[in-house]
Amino acid sequence: MRPTDDFVGALMKSLVPIILALSAPAAIAGPDAGACHAKSPAHAVALVELYTSEGCSSCPPADRWLRQLPGQAAEQLPIVPLALHVDYWNSIGWTDRFSSHVYTDRQNWLSGLAHTRVIYTPEVFVNGHEVREWSDGSVLRLAQNALAQPAPAAVTISEHQNPDGTYEALATLDRVQGKHGQVALVLALYENNVTTVVKAGENSGATLKHDFATRVLSDPAPAENGHATVTLAGRLPAGSKPENLGFVAFAQDTENGDVLEAVALAACAP
Repeated sequence: MRPTDDFVGALMKSLVPIILALSAPAAIAGPDAGACHAKSPAHAVALVELYTSEGCSSCPPADRWLRQLPGQAAEQLPIVPLALHVDYWNSIGWTDRFSSHVYTDRQNWLSGLAHTRVIYTPEVFVNGHEVREWSDGSVLRLAQNALAQPAPAAVTISEHQNPDGTYEALATLDRVQGKHGQVALVLALYENNVTTVVKAGENSGATLKHDFATRVLSDPAPAENGHATVTLAGRLPAGSKPENLGFVAFAQDTENGDVLEAVALAACAP
């Protein structure tokens, strides 16, 4: 357990040089800019966040569940998964290479909105709200419910990869309908099909496989008059394969945690 930080306040500061949170439209460089893009549907989408760690012995089943979740949605339910590896397990013998205190801050922030300071792994949030019985089909039912709801926001992602191993991704929030508090736009880079041989800690000797492992999480960009943009730009994670990468963008009410809409985009080849 770690002291709770104000997620929104902390992330509004500059975290890493490659992350740029913009309040004005930006352009994706390259001759085929915009050729690789995704737009959120007219209905709502279920953003599923799994807070996990390679140092936690109860997390591998949840990791497998998240990896298989899209395949369980036989009716093409609108599910956008993200695995966020927290850093508070790193002190017991194994440092999770996917972990970040940024993700711990976000978990603390979401728990604080629910008026609880208890955080744990594995913990699942769907559209900003904790789901304790995530393995019993509850998440699929929530996704089914989302399918019947019109989305109160429209989110798009455009992405471009360069031959030199750098990338640029742009997320835009085009509208916000209905009564909401302060809405912010967030953009994440994730990686699929990665494997770790754990050599210490509670999972010592285990080979863990991950999908949707968050590699970068942007600052939240506050919407102004229903519009916001966020750009991620930098070098691809060391050792990663372009075909295993993707992006997720989502609009979230920062006052109650409600995720208004989300969209995912598989990374495009350079």
